[in-house]
Amino acid sequence: LVPSSAEGERVGLLVPRAQALAAAGEYEEGLAALDEILSLVPADQHAIRGRVIASSAQVDHLLGRHGKARDALEAALAAMPDQSSADASALKLELGADCFFGGDFEGLKRWVGAALDDATANDDEVLRAVATALLGAALYMGDDTMEARKTLDQAHLLLAPLTDDQLSGHLH
Repeated sequence: LVPSSAEGERVGLLVPRAQALAAAGEYEEGLAALDEILSLVPADQHAIRGRVIASSAQVDHLLGRHGKARDALEAALAAMPDQSSADASALKLELGADCFFGGDFEGLKRWVGAALDDATANDDEVLRAVATALLGAALYMGDDTMEARKTLDQAHLLLAPLTDDQLSGHLH
């Protein structure tokens, strides 16, 4: 019902629509809504575009479209002017998820490690906790159980004081 000329209002409604569709298992419709959002967001709005692309990649992973997700994530990350920003780090975590689905546990460690370095440099406690937990999982998948145990214990200490609201955007 919102006219296409009201782009800001339209994007504001499309975001929760895409989230609701994906949560309800209507993946193709959710992706269509995310694609429409991308068509409305200017190319120089790298952070917003990166978040939308990361959301699309999550849905593509659920559909088994890992190559498509990886290509989109890599392109979005390459376009980021600040490669260590929180938005770039979120893309790195999604690239790690892509490696997980492909069984590339060294790639998973590499991408999650890069996001962890960013989080430490930016003093981002939420991203640091999430990346530490994912690194522990990557170490476990790579059969380094002793190091995985230490890393997951550290992740537990980092995650424990965080609220559900702080973690809700990082459901990896």
